[in-house]
Amino acid sequence: MILRSITRHVRDQNWFAVGIDFLIVVVGVFIGIQVANWNETRQEEVTGYAYLSRIQEDLAVDRAMLEERGAFWMATKSYGEAALRYLEEGVLVNDSEWDTVLAFYHATQVWGFLLYDSTYQEMISAGNLGLIPDPDLRRALGDYYAAGFDQKRFVFQMIPDYRDTIRGMTSWAIQNYIWASCVEAPRLDEYRLLDCESPVPAQQARQVLYQLEGRAEVVEQLRNWLRNLELMIGWQAQLIDASNELDRTIVDSVTPK
Repeated sequence: MILRSITRHVRDQNWFAVGIDFLIVVVGVFIGIQVANWNETRQEEVTGYAYLSRIQEDLAVDRAMLEERGAFWMATKSYGEAALRYLEEGVLVNDSEWDTVLAFYHATQVWGFLLYDSTYQEMISAGNLGLIPDPDLRRALGDYYAAGFDQKRFVFQMIPDYRDTIRGMTSWAIQNYIWASCVEAPRLDEYRLLDCESPVPAQQARQVLYQLEGRAEVVEQLRNWLRNLELMIGWQAQLIDASNELDRTIVDSVTPK
């Protein structure tokens, strides 16, 4: 319609009307561009908020996993300290040879931890980190998922030499019994260490202990593993605090001022 109007006004040499028509066209194009830009900005905001909501869900997963891992690492450390007490002081666990053998074995258990960072990695891969408008929040995300965790990743995923040594020295029959009767794993994300009755006579359990204390590397590797467990337990608490702090930062960022 506007094209026919311009054509008619040109034919009639009504230049004022032609100018008005062109002004209408320019204003219309400008308004259309502005509306398109507003829609794009609005969609980016919606996408950014959706990312942040998912990251909050990921943080909740991290905290739940860290609570489980922390309890497990504390139990593993307790068994390891009991085994070390036997090696250094000759004190049996509960005055029982079997309980002491079990402590040596339970101290080999590992349950690694990695941040649940699927949403953050998706944002990075898609180049969408810029959808988070708050630069302080972007920096906080990077600190939590990258700088704050990379240095801890190795320790959290460590397989200690102590584990290989003890399992290599423990008979297959005893190992099978421990996994069948002394470890509870009802789900993939649930893992508990249990005390259990001895499958062997006290004399046989005592022979196992003699073999373990006869290997000099056992005590050295156990001390090293206990130190790493101590680090993991300390870092677990720090990461829970960092997760809570990042969660609060997200809430503050999206809350209207």
